[in-house]
Amino acid sequence: MGTDGDGEAISPMRIPDGLDDNGFPLSSSPSSSSAAADDDETSSFAADFYRSGADWSSLRAAAPPASEEVSGTKERSGGLLVQRSLFQAWGIEKKPARREEAGVGVRGEASSAPPGSWSGRKRRRGGEVEAMADRRKPLSCPFYKKIPGTPFTVDAFRYGAVEECRAYFLSHFHHDHYGGLTKKWCHGLIYCTALTARLVKMCLSVNPDYICPLELDKEYVIEGVLVTLLEANHCPGAALIHYRLGDGKTYLHTGDFRASKSMQLHPLLQRGRINLLYLDTTYCNPKYKCVYATLKNKKFPPKEDVIDFVVKTSQRYLQKEPRTLIVVGAYSIGKENVYLAISKALENLKKYMETLNQRFVAVLAFRPTGWTFSEPIGVPYSEHSSFTELRDFVMFLRPQKVIPTVNIGNAATRDKMRAHFQEWMKGS
Repeated sequence: MGTDGDGEAISPMRIPDGLDDNGFPLSSSPSSSSAAADDDETSSFAADFYRSGADWSSLRAAAPPASEEVSGTKERSGGLLVQRSLFQAWGIEKKPARREEAGVGVRGEASSAPPGSWSGRKRRRGGEVEAMADRRKPLSCPFYKKIPGTPFTVDAFRYGAVEECRAYFLSHFHHDHYGGLTKKWCHGLIYCTALTARLVKMCLSVNPDYICPLELDKEYVIEGVLVTLLEANHCPGAALIHYRLGDGKTYLHTGDFRASKSMQLHPLLQRGRINLLYLDTTYCNPKYKCVYATLKNKKFPPKEDVIDFVVKTSQRYLQKEPRTLIVVGAYSIGKENVYLAISKALENLKKYMETLNQRFVAVLAFRPTGWTFSEPIGVPYSEHSSFTELRDFVMFLRPQKVIPTVNIGNAATRDKMRAHFQEWMKGS
């Protein structure tokens, strides 16, 4: 028997017939049975996630009564597909919304509410466009963006006000993660690194009262959960999010990251075992293995090797033609290390630009993206983990369960990733 956030005892919930411990429909098919046998004896989030898509019958609404049938239409065995809430499946009634402010504090200190309470704030909306938006049915937040046992979500802003969520975490400032955040955001407090917080305020004009910047490698108490942000080796401000729950369980959400050996030295990741790992699986495919030969033949080389190649190439071109303009392709945020390294190699970039007076006779352009070299300007500077780096990271962490967060729309791809995870965890 556990306790809730107020310290009150919680009686074990009765799971309705036909559902597993996580509220997913049980399947009696041989394929599902064999897949379940590969996991723990009890059902897991990962196993249920990989099986989703195989049987949609549980998502069908009940067939309409005969009196409501439109004459002349064919008889159907069930209603339209509908989105089921896990809380409904579990038979849990929605708790009344908390009126007190969310509290956050550094561990060892009394939690204090951040300035600008949002719980009592009224939403200001008006105009025909906003009225139409209000009438649209909101998207349902997928379970893999929710942190079980907590009122937290990660990178789930496009879903608006998520039921039972009292803290919205943002892993980094890339649109596919902050999508949905606008200056009208009023659904709850946003937790992120200080750098990401500045970008959210500066670029999106989000009300600062909703933004709670957190320092890296500093433990905070948020809603009774110990939360620590770790360097993600992705874009500036990106973070891994480490959660330690009151019952001792630990979860790690990677957001987007480039795994490295230095991450394995972090005390939090060396201490104990991760129960749930939410993994950036952008390149979770054997074709994205690290392959080392000569520099030009490398696939997915370390970022440091790519930066060294770019700097040396720039110096070689400048020796041939000093009036060469060097261009580096980048996102609005990301790839900064490449052009910062070039700038440092030129020693005094400002003087260099003033000397040329913006008059160039040649251009050298780099496109730091992808995972292998391409002509004429592509260099394999990736801010996501290679297949080899993902394998090493998972084998080091030895998580009990792995939940992929990228490339999960295809059942066959999910099955392949699941097989990789099982192999890695057996070998750890």
